[in-house]
Amino acid sequence: MWPQADCELVLLLACSDQDTEAANAAASRIADIYQTAAQRGASPREYASVLENLDFVIALADAGNAPLANALAALRATL
Repeated sequence: MWPQADCELVLLLACSDQDTEAANAAASRIADIYQTAAQRGASPREYASVLENLDFVIALADAGNAPLANALAALRATL
C-alpha cells in the first residue's frame, strides 16, 4: 500500500547530503503520499506499522546529519 512513499523515503536516506530545504521538501512530499494512501483505506494496524518503521529509521539515522535528522523528525510529527 505504501511503495511510492517507501521509495521516496529510501531516496531521502540515500541522498543524505541534501540541504535543509531539499530534505524538508522531500519529507513533506513523503508525508503527503503516506497520508493519501492511508485515506484510501489503510487499517490502523497498517498505519501503525508505517510509524513503527519510521521510528526505526529515525533511530538508525546519522544524528550528525542535521538536515536529514530534522526532516525525518518533521515527517514523523506530521504523520
